[in-house]
Amino acid sequence: MNKPVLLVVDDDPQVLAAVRRDLRSRYREQYTVVSAASGSEALATARELKSRGDSLAMVISDQRMPGMLGGELLARSRDVYPLARRILLTGYSDIDAAIRAINDAHVDHYLSKPWDPPEDKLFPVVDDLLKEWQDQSLPETSGIRLVGHQWATRSHDMQRILLADDNADLRDYARRLLAEQYEVHAVADGQAAIEAARDRRPDLIISDVMTPRLDGFGLIRELRADPELSEIPVVLLSARAGEEARLEGLGKGADDYLVKPFSSRELLVRVGTLMHSAEMHRRAKQARAQFETLLNNAPLGVYLVDDDFRIAAVNPVALPTFGDIPDLIGRDFDRQLWQKIVPKLFTI
Repeated sequence: MNKPVLLVVDDDPQVLAAVRRDLRSRYREQYTVVSAASGSEALATARELKSRGDSLAMVISDQRMPGMLGGELLARSRDVYPLARRILLTGYSDIDAAIRAINDAHVDHYLSKPWDPPEDKLFPVVDDLLKEWQDQSLPETSGIRLVGHQWATRSHDMQRILLADDNADLRDYARRLLAEQYEVHAVADGQAAIEAARDRRPDLIISDVMTPRLDGFGLIRELRADPELSEIPVVLLSARAGEEARLEGLGKGADDYLVKPFSSRELLVRVGTLMHSAEMHRRAKQARAQFETLLNNAPLGVYLVDDDFRIAAVNPVALPTFGDIPDLIGRDFDRQLWQKIVPKLFTI
């Protein structure tokens, strides 16, 4: 089998030669580096590779090219190789166009020119994306894999994630990563996500910000307004990087904000942290409910004070002892309150 291909596209011969040189210096042992001088030539090359049965791991394209912009090329290349990773090369003045391409063409990363030194600015990006491509594109282990029947004990022990993203590639990729540890249900938009959550409550929701019918922010509003779903943690996915975008997402009620493209490790760590936190919260709430049940059903009068000697809880049997004291919970257990209840405690 031939080595997977890295396809580089730029109409500037010098830039094309520089990218090709840098990639070959690092990846020649595992990949074949192929170049094209235009979008149309790159698409023809991709179709030829497909007809030969070769794998295309990555397309790296300049944005400004005559005849076909890089964003359009990367979008159209998805029809030929949907799993190939896509990097857009831009000048400083093209950053707005790059952000639009990320949203419209689902570009995995944009890279500003120049990228010198490649060891700091080019190779780390390419390394991460190629690792993701390898994880996603390698065939499953041969043989039968039992994932569990819906009524099996282990299936119900697994925490459940609801994933909403209209990008089929990203949706399938994230689902494969998460399915090793969680039960994952994936949908294509926010409206389908809220309907699925109401049908069966998930432990965590991951949603792209830009989804049709109901976007990620609208999904959060619907969740927080529903008493049955309001406490579900939500991770928002977005191509918008930077502190301002992250704070906007958190300010709209998200529990975490993940910028695309993200590495598999980053996704699993973020999800694992939120899952652990949510599980601790669930257990604490369950323990609190059990304690309140025991307290309220105790045959003896019980009242509790906190570290600051304030009334924290009073059960029904003890409540008459305090008489008509208003706003009892949270009140200081001061000398006046003590003098009022002591005679009742010792009344025969």
